[in-house]
Amino acid sequence: SKNIIFDTVKLIGTKEVGTILAYESTLQRNICRPFNSIEEVDGKIIKRGITEQGKKLAVDEKNWYKEMMRRGYKRIPYIYSFEPLTMEKVDGINIFKAQLSETEKKEVLKNFVNALLELHSMGGCAVDYYSLKENYKRISELFIVFRQQCTRSFGNITIGRTISLA
Repeated sequence: SKNIIFDTVKLIGTKEVGTILAYESTLQRNICRPFNSIEEVDGKIIKRGITEQGKKLAVDEKNWYKEMMRRGYKRIPYIYSFEPLTMEKVDGINIFKAQLSETEKKEVLKNFVNALLELHSMGGCAVDYYSLKENYKRISELFIVFRQQCTRSFGNITIGRTISLA
């Protein structure tokens, strides 16, 4: 018998596709949360809330885009209309599907953090403690995974007014 050593491979972001139905579900172009509908018409994205939760979130999202436009924040898609929410289609792919070199990953991370720093430097707003409580656990879990992945990829990370990747 041979002694074969296997490497561990992380399966974060993979999907089980053991059936034709599961495989076909991975081919969907426009995937969104179950309380929204998203359609593309003439190169524009139209978003609508389709459940009570989705409709409430759609109002919040529209208000957020209006406020960002009022403040002059440029890192958002162009908004054609608020009823229904119709915006420019972003030419890109989901970051989790991107095949990036280490240098490109660092650049994306810098852009991401700098966009957040710019956004947060524009002032604040009243805190919605209910939403904060509801989302804290989910966001903290995502941050733990994000930090682990970044530490593996980049070494030490320091985030302050600018980002430093050691």
